[in-house]
Amino acid sequence: MDFDENPVPIGMGFLLFKFGTFGIVEKNERCILLQIRKMEKADLDALRTLYKEVRGMDFSWTKQETLSEMDFDRDTDGELVLVMENSGDILGFVGIFEPEHFIHHLYVNQNARGSGVGRELLLAALKTSKATFALKCVAENEKALLFYKKMGFKKVSEGFSEDGRYFVLEGSFLG
Repeated sequence: MDFDENPVPIGMGFLLFKFGTFGIVEKNERCILLQIRKMEKADLDALRTLYKEVRGMDFSWTKQETLSEMDFDRDTDGELVLVMENSGDILGFVGIFEPEHFIHHLYVNQNARGSGVGRELLLAALKTSKATFALKCVAENEKALLFYKKMGFKKVSEGFSEDGRYFVLEGSFLG
């Protein structure tokens, strides 16, 4: 995927506040109330499981036998973690390393993909500061690259790591 093409600007989304409750109206006119909030200690088990499962399904470049549910604790240490939930069920999370305005993690439950969860979590992360945010995305992760492009992120550099070639992307909240 060529990330240098013109990005598509983001819209306002459904978020009403920096964090809070918002609704999405489905095609059958039923409103689902969702909440984005800071992670709580009670969320840890569900977040650990989600983190391991998504990495196991989506990260073909990662050695599957090395994945552990405890990786979440290590990999999000010192980060602001925002979760999206629906009636107590965690649909996804975003991890932000605030001192560097770096979006380190964005994970969405397999069953919630395509419903706007990732978009709303990313918007919530971008709303935490007026600064430009950066993130790294493995070049092989074409779905994520397309998502970030649609959200207005632009490639600023690239490099190589143990996971392979990656792009550094930058973006900010345009609303």
